[in-house]
Amino acid sequence: MSERDETLDIEEDLVEAEGTTADRVEFAVRLVDVSRVYTVGTRKINAVINVSLDIRPGDYVVVRGDSGSGKTTL
Repeated sequence: MSERDETLDIEEDLVEAEGTTADRVEFAVRLVDVSRVYTVGTRKINAVINVSLDIRPGDYVVVRGDSGSGKTTL
């Protein structure tokens, strides 16, 4: 059996064992349509609106923005 055949066998075993595909992507952080609204008195402040973000293990991420743009909330 070649190395390629062995790899395919391992992938098939993973699919059977986990019920998913072997080429799935795993994320260290995944945000999907995240929103946050603060209420200050009678005023509503949309700090974050429908943010989606995928960060894979080993990725480096910088969150930049003006003061009050939602960096800390995110």
